[in-house]
This record gives sequence, C-alpha cells and structure tokens, in this order.
Amino acid sequence: AGAGGAGAGGNASLNVTGGLLTVPTVDLRSEGTGGNGGDFWGLNAGDAGGGGNGTGGSSNFTASQDIFSINALTLSSLGRGGSGGVSAEPQFDTNFAGYGDGAATGGAGGTGRGGRASLLLDFDPVLASLIIDTSGIGGAGNLGLIGGAGGNGFGGSGLGGARLALNFGDLTVDALIARSNGIGGNGGEGTGGSGGIGGNGTGGDADLLANGNGSNLTTLDVLVQANSLGGNGGISGA
Repeated sequence: AGAGGAGAGGNASLNVTGGLLTVPTVDLRSEGTGGNGGDFWGLNAGDAGGGGNGTGGSSNFTASQDIFSINALTLSSLGRGGSGGVSAEPQFDTNFAGYGDGAATGGAGGTGRGGRASLLLDFDPVLASLIIDTSGIGGAGNLGLIGGAGGNGFGGSGLGGARLALNFGDLTVDALIARSNGIGGNGGEGTGGSGGIGGNGTGGDADLLANGNGSNLTTLDVLVQANSLGGNGGISGA
C-alpha cells in the first residue's frame, strides 16, 4: 500500500511596524502534518503504507514601538506524523464492521518534528492569553500480523523552538504557555506476532527571555514545557 506524503509548514508572520492593530485574536500557524499510510485489506494482503513525516515551519510576531490591542495570541509550528495504514482482513456484516486478523506488517507512524515560533516585543502590551507551541507528535503505528512502529516526536530546538523575547517595556499576560514537547506515537497491535514498538519522544527548546533594559514580564499563570513522552508499545498476539 502507498505511503503517506510529507507535510512541511511554511512561514506565517505578522510585523506591526506602524499604526494601530486592534483585533480580538491573532492565530499564526505554520504546522506540518504528514498524510496517513494506505490500508492493505484482504486474506493475502501485503504490508500497509507508512505515515508521512510532518515538520513545522516558522510562525513569528514582531512589534517594535507600535501599539496593538489583542485579547488572545497563538503562535503554532507543530509537526505531526501521519498514522500508518492497516494490513488485515476486513470484517463485514452487511456493512464494514471492523478488522479481523492481521495479514502482514501494519504501517509505521511518521515522524513529527516541531518548527520555530517566536514573539519579539519592545513595548507595553496586555494580553489575556498567549500560546507559543513548537511540539512534535509522532504518528501511530497500526494493526497488522506484525504491528507497525510508532513514529518519533521531536520538539523544535536549536534555531527552532518556542521563544518569547522581551527587549524593552512591560508585557502583562493573564495565561502564558510556551511549549516544545516531543511525543512518540503508539505502536500498532500485532495479531499474530509482535506489537509495534512505541516511538521516541524528545523535548525541544522553550524559552522566555526578559533581558532588555527595563523589561518586565508579569503573568498570573505560566507554563513552560519541553517534555518528552515515548509512545506505548502495541499489543502482541499469539
């Protein structure tokens, strides 16, 4: 069966360089999501297709000595791997009723890799909500005689990652989240052999910087994460 295609996020940016910006919400996303692998059905089915890789792009908001009024601001450059396909015998009761025994190897999940998301300010805005997210989520492996492996997940890091840089002035945020988690996909069930191994999770970089002269960050609730979570292994059958 065919593999899922790769998905790569592009560049989503907003630069406030003059005048006044007044909107209730700003949502900048450059997410990459891999396609799901194809199923291979039937008694003599072959291996299912693997999920495609998903890579986050770049989401950036910059404001310099200008004024904006925003209630909620989200910058997201997630990378999500696609799910693997199923290799099994389909079951029918007039209509499709699910899958029976696996036939060959289930499709592996694709890799998810977070990108870059950054907020650069040098004046005194007030926000109710700010979310900066560059997490990577591996796709799930799927059902087969041998279960498909879960995809790996990598949070954005290095030149990527989730970053807030306050160069001057006061930023006040009621609820602030910056995260770059890496989450592995779960392995698929193997009905006649080993279940798929779970994918690895690797956390990235999440930074809050208030390092300019006279800069102050005030928040009621802050969450900064660069967690890693491996996927569960799949169930093994007799």
